[in-house]
Amino acid sequence: GRIADALPEIDLAPPTELAPDRTDLAPADGAPGDRIGFARVGVPHVVIRCADAGAVDLERVAPHFRHHPALRDGANVNVASRSADGAVTLRTFERGVEAETLACGTGSVATALLLGAWATGEATIGATETEIVTRSGLRHRVRTGPASAHAPARVSLAGTARIVFQATLGEGDWG
Repeated sequence: GRIADALPEIDLAPPTELAPDRTDLAPADGAPGDRIGFARVGVPHVVIRCADAGAVDLERVAPHFRHHPALRDGANVNVASRSADGAVTLRTFERGVEAETLACGTGSVATALLLGAWATGEATIGATETEIVTRSGLRHRVRTGPASAHAPARVSLAGTARIVFQATLGEGDWG
């Protein structure tokens, strides 16, 4: 980890799966967007590119993808749209929570990787910097770089960091 451009930034392992075209996951009545992809960045993610992420009824749409039988571990479900300023609006339905959350770092990374793959037409990691606006209104920055003969692909995530909970456990609290 490091501070880059006044934000905490961490490196992540490159994805173990990157599948930009997963039309097989679409429901019979159609997906809420024009592209569906899958990326495993430690956590499995379905990403759906749509015209307006804010207009998608995520609580209705996500369970189909979240529990799709083609995904052995299920998946978090992300809907993403690009705004006029080039930033990406992202909403995430997280497995385990089984609801929409305010932000998801691996969801931002999966989305940036798939947007890059859709732009180039190749399931590879190129050099990109993507600004993601999460449901909380806070921003994530995802930077990627291609693999070389001497190094694996580079993936980093930056954004604000806050303490949202703090507790002190005493000796008798473990029981």
